[in-house]
Amino acid sequence: MFNKLKFFILALSLTVSLQLSAGSNISKYYEIDNIPLPKGEHSADAIAFMPDGRLVCALSLSKIYFYDTETKEWSLFAEGLHTPLGISPINNHEIIVSQRPEITRIIDTDKDGKADHYKTESDYFGITGTYGEWAFGPVKDSK
Repeated sequence: MFNKLKFFILALSLTVSLQLSAGSNISKYYEIDNIPLPKGEHSADAIAFMPDGRLVCALSLSKIYFYDTETKEWSLFAEGLHTPLGISPINNHEIIVSQRPEITRIIDTDKDGKADHYKTESDYFGITGTYGEWAFGPVKDSK
């Protein structure tokens, strides 16, 4: 899973086409899927896999989308975030997102595929007007 996730991060983060040379052996080690971003989206800023196998991505610095690897379709889950740069799935209807001012739990309480509850888990680290402040993560610990 790690190698597949690592490759998806690379593939989705590129804004230009990746062209492999004829002599490349990368296909011996990785299955390559080209996944176009949803219309109007231009960057993938955080990525993870949900327990059910869907890809979850923070796109264009404010939205969270799911990508169903079976149907090959994107669906908008949440929007209005402030620079989400980290995602950690909790279950198939709940994620933790690290955004610039806080760590947020986003929940689909009615299980319709759309977020309907945003809960601040922590904003202890604060935020100032400094452009260079970024919040990455979250990372699960052993507990």
